Amino acid sequence: MRKLKIVLPALSIVLSTFLTHSSVSAAGGSRTFNGMYVGATIGWSHNQLQTRFTQQQVSSTANRTKNSLPVGFHLGMGSTTKKKIYLGAELGVEFDANGKAKMPSPPAFTISVPHTVEKTFSMVIAGKFGYNTGKLLPYVMIGPIMSLWRVNMSGRQVGNQKILPGLALGVGFGYQWGKHVITSTEYRFALYQKHKLGFKNGIQDVKVLGDYDSHNLLFKLSFVI
Repeated sequence: MRKLKIVLPALSIVLSTFLTHSSVSAAGGSRTFNGMYVGATIGWSHNQLQTRFTQQQVSSTANRTKNSLPVGFHLGMGSTTKKKIYLGAELGVEFDANGKAKMPSPPAFTISVPHTVEKTFSMVIAGKFGYNTGKLLPYVMIGPIMSLWRVNMSGRQVGNQKILPGLALGVGFGYQWGKHVITSTEYRFALYQKHKLGFKNGIQDVKVLGDYDSHNLLFKLSFVI
């Protein structure tokens, strides 16, 4: 995941440059899906969670999956070339409901280490690349994502809550209804950077390493402005 420290800033620079220069669509291009838009997002997220515990050189892993319901908003802009190639950029913000997962204790430990992992907030800045048929827009997306994760043990927060960077990859398609309404369906996979946490269990120091990723199915309602 060290590569993310290089890839994510580079993607951010590319996307910010695109936002500055892509407001004007190419002459002769399709008029649909062009310009700025804003809208609401709702969906389903399947989070894959892994926590590795190390205590006195003994390591054990706890695994669990948890479904959550992301709800949020998005805004973006795009343009279409003469050859119907769509280039766009989008900012999405989502809040997760019911995202807290009760993790099992690591099987190799003789002590119980109950804890919860929770994703509460995500923000993604994505580049969108597609083919504009006029009404239908199939596309792929890629960009950096940041999510706020919390790990708690026995009701007490472990270390600090972490804003984890990651990489989001996805595919989707949009359909434009008239001049101002777009509906979209999107699948997104997010891979997050591993993070270190630590807490005291009695007199023994337990080291914790979290490794998370998520599969997301999102439905978007957008309004061209």
